[in-house]
Amino acid sequence: MKYVLKKLVTMIITVVLVTFFVFLAFNLISGDPATSALGTEATPERLAAYRTQMGLDDPVVVQYLRWGGNFLTGDMGTSYSYRMSVSSMISEKIPVTLIMAVMSFLIMIVVAIPIGIYTAEHKDGVLDRIITVINQVVMAIPPFFSGILITLLFGQIFKLFTPGKYISYQDDFGGFLGYMFFPALAIALPKITMAVKLLRTSVLKEVKNDYVRTAYSKGNSSRQVLYGHVLKNAFLPVITFLGMCLTDMIAGSIIVEQVFSVPGLGRILLTSISNRDYPVVMAIIVIIACLVLLVNMLVDVLYGFIDPRITPDD
Repeated sequence: MKYVLKKLVTMIITVVLVTFFVFLAFNLISGDPATSALGTEATPERLAAYRTQMGLDDPVVVQYLRWGGNFLTGDMGTSYSYRMSVSSMISEKIPVTLIMAVMSFLIMIVVAIPIGIYTAEHKDGVLDRIITVINQVVMAIPPFFSGILITLLFGQIFKLFTPGKYISYQDDFGGFLGYMFFPALAIALPKITMAVKLLRTSVLKEVKNDYVRTAYSKGNSSRQVLYGHVLKNAFLPVITFLGMCLTDMIAGSIIVEQVFSVPGLGRILLTSISNRDYPVVMAIIVIIACLVLLVNMLVDVLYGFIDPRITPDD
């Protein structure tokens, strides 16, 4: 419990620092928010009245505390471009991005772990060599290009989905999952290859340790040693990597959403950056940062439960 509380406090402090620097950065680069909101033709009197009304003349720390308090209650500001609540703009986008990231993560686990274990069990076998070559090729392909290839192969040749014809989860959840499988696969592919390589290397490193020889001397079979002793220790670095992959999937789906015309956070983020709609950009960055920090904390806590040797001082 002490270890969990330490990680929780660390995450809260990090969130505060991240949100403050994000708020400070956008206050410095966005120019005059009053002009952005009212337009360049607004009179000086209207601009001054707007600054007073919105508290823009207050010190930065006061503005941050007010903005942070509003953010916690769901008030993320007003979009400059659409003149509507930022929270209402992105509320329907968050589930899309999260579901796509979770699907990518599940695909990676389901595919990578069995292959990684198999290649470690059959080191230097014919299939191990073939998988190693395929791994190297797939690892070199960025997700957006994988998305293009998947669209060509499964969309235009095999007709398993209609490219660009996104199905909303509110209209047809089954159809939504069917469509989202393909962008999720594009995101997962390079992570699968890295996870396979890491797990294979970790297992092969563990089998050289003394406890493995002791397990064999007690009459355990190779399978009993692998699944009863080796994998628990071999998974420790893999768990850290999987946590990093999940955070990267949440934050790195922007281009893939464009390839598959998925209306998630990434797509609206690119549009808002182009339009200099800073309240929307700032809200999305903070949300993604908080999700990443939350995943990192959960991975650290899980790591601590798996390996009791880790203490609160680590």
